[in-house]
Amino acid sequence: MILFILIFYSYLLMKTHQIPIDSLLIALKYNELKEIDLDETQCIVSSLIYEGKIKGYFSHQHKKLVVSKQNAFPGLSTLS
Repeated sequence: MILFILIFYSYLLMKTHQIPIDSLLIALKYNELKEIDLDETQCIVSSLIYEGKIKGYFSHQHKKLVVSKQNAFPGLSTLS
């Protein structure tokens, strides 16, 4: 849940739909999980995308999470 909130605030603060994966990793290490790595961070974000909590994909070439420009974070009522 912490990662979802970090992605949401990153999206709002950066005012862009492309969020560097490294910034998510740094935020997780600073807030809660000291021993998390890049692969684990991507796995957690992939789960959030799969569950429909985030609309987006990874750009591995640019090392960014790209979220939808429109409705990147669907409302809770739309989740099953």
